Amino acid sequence: MNPRILKFGAAWCGPCRALKPLLDKWAKEKGLEIEVVSLDKPGGLETSEKYNVQAVPTVLFVDDKGKELASVMGYGAETMALLDEALRTAQMRLVRRESRNIRRENVKRVAKAKATKEPKS
Repeated sequence: MNPRILKFGAAWCGPCRALKPLLDKWAKEKGLEIEVVSLDKPGGLETSEKYNVQAVPTVLFVDDKGKELASVMGYGAETMALLDEALRTAQMRLVRRESRNIRRENVKRVAKAKATKEPKS
């Protein structure tokens, strides 16, 4: 179970350009796709405001509803390790959420089954 990955950057951002090949290689090794959100293209600023992105580059891990699961901001020597950690965190959060949803559905199913089996007076 993998999250959606959004990379926020801009053409004028040197660290964004430096991160791109490393991020592309990392994503390919993990079998992931990265959605690029460029602040200097239509819709980029609005999307960055939606997620409260304060600096570029920023990589966000989000669920299918767009809720943030984890993030990595900036670019430096530790960036790749932080991306691995953020991916694991995002995946764990998705698995936990799915597990909670399955439990809720099972509780509903059991309650419904009990209600239909009870004798009517």
